[in-house]
Amino acid sequence: MRLTLKNLLGPEDLDRVDAVLANGTFGDGAGSADGAARVVKRNLELDRARSAGADAIETIVHARLAGHPLVADNALPVRFSRPIFSRYEPGMGYGRHVDNPLLGDGGMRSDLSCTVFLSDPDSYDGGELAILRDDGGEDRIKLPRGDAIVYDTGVPHRVVEVTRGVRTAAVCWIQSLTGDPHRRHILARFHKVHHVMSERHPEAEETALFNEAYYQLFRLWARL
Repeated sequence: MRLTLKNLLGPEDLDRVDAVLANGTFGDGAGSADGAARVVKRNLELDRARSAGADAIETIVHARLAGHPLVADNALPVRFSRPIFSRYEPGMGYGRHVDNPLLGDGGMRSDLSCTVFLSDPDSYDGGELAILRDDGGEDRIKLPRGDAIVYDTGVPHRVVEVTRGVRTAAVCWIQSLTGDPHRRHILARFHKVHHVMSERHPEAEETALFNEAYYQLFRLWARL
């Protein structure tokens, strides 16, 4: 599953994020990676403990994601990780890897990954998010400032080396009601139909029958 979220962060949100990042303290991003990913990770990450306002911009990103209807209807989220604010300068990139399936000492399962692009795409070269396709090729993604992409965490991906300018982004993870992407897709479709039928035909017998089956399937597959 892939979702493109247009204008997830508005102009005021971006101004607040810019102000914190401009005065923030950044450290080696390899410290937040595990295993082999640490070897191929070359970037900087905001040190939230040493950066005034870090909590506030984390809250902004979380609130915009949690309140987005496409995320609610398709990701079926139960929880979100704390956003990481990354910075890639010339010569930096992140080699092909798969994100850790468990975050926070196993307290959260990462089902979906989200990258929020914070830099104007014309201000840097390289820096695309490259996601592996089934045919072995890559989809290279470089979105406008404030836009975001949500994709399955288990898919290998990388950040192409930056050759000019600076690429900043916020990255976080989502735990869904189900860890199985196929079940998630089915439940998301049922979820949409449930809303339509309940709004248009709330008293119809077919709506009651559909909702009964939908709720039973949800109950069967949901894992909190």
